[in-house]
Amino acid sequence: MKSVNSTNTHKKLDLKESNKRIGSSVKMQSDEYLAPRIYKSKESDEGCSALQLCTAEPTAALQDKILPLEGKPYFTLVVAESHLCRHFIVIPENFLEFLPPSSTSLILSCREKEWVVRCIAYARSKVIRSGWKQFAIDNKLKIGDGCVFELLDDDEMKLRVQILSGEVPAANGDNIENPIVID
Repeated sequence: MKSVNSTNTHKKLDLKESNKRIGSSVKMQSDEYLAPRIYKSKESDEGCSALQLCTAEPTAALQDKILPLEGKPYFTLVVAESHLCRHFIVIPENFLEFLPPSSTSLILSCREKEWVVRCIAYARSKVIRSGWKQFAIDNKLKIGDGCVFELLDDDEMKLRVQILSGEVPAANGDNIENPIVID
């Protein structure tokens, strides 16, 4: 693949190596849907924007279809309180080789919408900072949700983000006779 910027020295996707696994694998059937939840922002006592469950019924438009990974580099993230309160995420070290060495803009594509975020390069790490807060609010992220970031286009630096609900279903695990089974 030819890079738009000739000074860009990050590792280009090689289709022969595209099955290289980055981060943890996600096991789901392609026809499974996440149960959508409706949340609203609320300022907490600590000054952090917390997400609270609303009583409104979820709409079909918010349902996520889980798509299979395309065999391109990806990383996973389980949303923690720090990701929602400090408004940034640290990119795993084993994914850094697929990004430019300097700070750059990334496009996060999720639920048929796109967000431009800023990836800031530090001496030994990279973080997604500017734009992350809006992405988290717009996608109603909550603590425990899983996100899969797959690099779809390394020229445009476009990542598809799939959000996996961190909510434990009430129908399972509510007593010893009905446990949650993890394979």
